[in-house]
Amino acid sequence: LGTYIAHQRNLSKDETFVSTLTGMAAAMGPLLPTPLLSVLLLHELSVMAGRPPKHFMETVCSTGIAATTSWFIFQFFADATILEPASLPFALYDVVQQITPYKQEWLLEAALFGIIGGLLGLL
Repeated sequence: LGTYIAHQRNLSKDETFVSTLTGMAAAMGPLLPTPLLSVLLLHELSVMAGRPPKHFMETVCSTGIAATTSWFIFQFFADATILEPASLPFALYDVVQQITPYKQEWLLEAALFGIIGGLLGLL
């Protein structure tokens, strides 16, 4: 779909490639447990194939929006179809729970470290 739209709009070769990746991300978004996985997979494959996108972050944003939108649409209509949404167990939580008790304070610490990291990144 992305390639078709790019050809109809007479986009350049680089823009056609980004449009193709965006269409592929939209198609793969509902197939995986989280739409972010389709974005990561497509970008990893394009880099490994020797053809990374020219504007990497722009492509990450467009593929992320497309994958997330298609994932939300699938989740909204999932009960009306014969398909069932897949859910994976949170395996790390199961392992950590066996080793040490899980504490809610760890989430606060992680958020605090994220905010500090973001502020340091602005410097």
